[in-house]
Amino acid sequence: MTRYNYIHNYIRYLFLPVLACLCAVNALPVEASDTETISTPSTCEVGDLVWSDEFDEDGLPNSSNWRYETGGHGWGNQELQFYTIARSKNARVEDGSLIIEAHQESFSGSGYTSTRLLSRQEWTYGRFEASAILPSGRGTWPAIWMLPDLSQYGGWPRAGEIDIMEHVGFEPDRVHSTMHTEAYNHLRGTQKGAYITVPTARSAFNVYAVEWTPSEIRSYVNDTHYFTFRNERLTNPQADDRHWPFDHPFHFIFNIAVGGTWGGQQGIDPNIWPQQLQVDYVRVYECGGVVSIESEELPESVGLDQNYPNPFNPETSIRFALPRTGHVRLAVYDAVGREVAVLVDGVRAQGTHTQIFEAPGLPTGVYLYELSTPETVLTKRMVFVK
Repeated sequence: MTRYNYIHNYIRYLFLPVLACLCAVNALPVEASDTETISTPSTCEVGDLVWSDEFDEDGLPNSSNWRYETGGHGWGNQELQFYTIARSKNARVEDGSLIIEAHQESFSGSGYTSTRLLSRQEWTYGRFEASAILPSGRGTWPAIWMLPDLSQYGGWPRAGEIDIMEHVGFEPDRVHSTMHTEAYNHLRGTQKGAYITVPTARSAFNVYAVEWTPSEIRSYVNDTHYFTFRNERLTNPQADDRHWPFDHPFHFIFNIAVGGTWGGQQGIDPNIWPQQLQVDYVRVYECGGVVSIESEELPESVGLDQNYPNPFNPETSIRFALPRTGHVRLAVYDAVGREVAVLVDGVRAQGTHTQIFEAPGLPTGVYLYELSTPETVLTKRMVFVK
């Protein structure tokens, strides 16, 4: 039987009762969920505070704690700002907070100024957190993230990158956390990350954090866990530092970029400047104890969960499990078996994955999503309503 006939018959015999109810379903209120909250306990048992900056003294950032990177060369992302050094207009401490401020102004050949601030100290493993209010407006691209010494550990992305918080102004209530490695990075389209809705991101302090152990990195907002990146080298004999380079010291980076390949995707609002990233504190805690990945349950077979929410509008989460690292394809089909989206088509690591499906342009109806691996094919249905 062809894939088309298989899907068509599946829909005909299992979906028609659902289609008959769409008028009633369409009248129901639908609440979209950006990401699924994971309730499993952290692998890092947070211990003593080992470093912090509470930003208690007004003036330039404490030079014992912070250094600057400068330039206006685009930073590999076609960004438009020039990062300045020790310029209070762009970076200062006032009223108990660090202020990183981006301005629209001509400076050294660039049309905007900002600051890229790096911690002098570096750490391997622990809980890393910052309480911050994010800038607002189309064209802003703030980040709280971590890098190692790139020259010492093979350059980017081989050395690794930990994005604790990234935000782009055209998606005002979404906050992202992403891990980049040689095997998993945005240049290949294989980066691993997730986002969570934070309605107060631009109006109130929220705590953005990662907990990093030898077995995994977990991302949090206000202690809500929403993303895990596991050390594939513990479960896959073929994995190496290209998959998990997170075994050497990393430092903090705080910055606001302007425009660029992501932040500027929908243009730059000329009427919003200046914009601030306001940081109340930065803290690093040791892990007093670690629960290793071996003590957690890993998938024993391929699994495909029911999407959530369902019915949905305009997006939904699809979660699937892999017992081993390998190639996987996740696709969406309409009621007559036509492929409308390919969500995943590549190698994914052993473990549980969550994929977001956005469907603003599709008509109301019943859809089939199919997970296929070399060993099996699994299908489930979902309902999109406008």
